[in-house]
Amino acid sequence: MEEVGLEVENIDYITSMVYVRPDNILCIIVSLFGNAVGKDVKLCPALTDYKWVNLEEAKDFDLIEGIYDELIILDKKLKGQKVLWKQSEQISD
Repeated sequence: MEEVGLEVENIDYITSMVYVRPDNILCIIVSLFGNAVGKDVKLCPALTDYKWVNLEEAKDFDLIEGIYDELIILDKKLKGQKVLWKQSEQISD
């Protein structure tokens, strides 16, 4: 609701991860999913654009590290498959 102006129902958990921003601030991301109530997206002032994409199309976007992995988890969950977190990229020292 805060970022896109949509109410969400049937909220469920995907996973959690830690993300270090470029300014070295540590963030904990708790990823949830749900069903949007309505279709009228109203972006908050901090956002300028949005696009609905499928899993394959999401690869073309500059996402926070680990987010695409979360989308894979969600895709499998929506298909009724059990999944465990498996990060697709190795983290280097």
